[in-house]
Amino acid sequence: GDTRKAERSFRGILGDHPGQLAAQTGLGYAQMKAGRVELAGQAFAAALERHPEYVPALVGAATTAQRQGRPEPALVFLRKAQALAPGNLALRRQVAEVRLQLTERRVAAAAEAAAAGDTDRAIDTYRIALDDAPEVAGVRLALAGLLWERGDTAGSLAVLAADPGGDRNLLLKLGES
Repeated sequence: GDTRKAERSFRGILGDHPGQLAAQTGLGYAQMKAGRVELAGQAFAAALERHPEYVPALVGAATTAQRQGRPEPALVFLRKAQALAPGNLALRRQVAEVRLQLTERRVAAAAEAAAAGDTDRAIDTYRIALDDAPEVAGVRLALAGLLWERGDTAGSLAVLAADPGGDRNLLLKLGES
């Protein structure tokens, strides 16, 4: 549709009813659709200042953060929205997508640190990835491997044993120890 017309309409409503939550959020979505992501973020932030549990504004703020390449705050907004609307399947999918994006980014950073010989940073980054996505066996194996190479046998075994899904490969690795 016509985003400029929508923006004018929402601004008109806000002029007559300052702080009107749906209009503030609608303005954010119109601005985002028009490619004005920073302004959209400001609109969602203003809505969330008045009502921090307004799910449409939380989702808008998350989408804005994603478009700005900031998956960490996007995930925070989405998790809060999901807690308020636990049956929302679209939210569940969006949370999963952002978690995947964030996990991939962290795994790449950890692998890069390991390749550069910065084992401490690699371990720390794998731990963060694992905290956020404990079900990802590859992250668990990589972290356990680095700990093992460092001589931290107990730490390595603890990482493997803490697998919430009982992954067969992890159990086999644990059995080899």
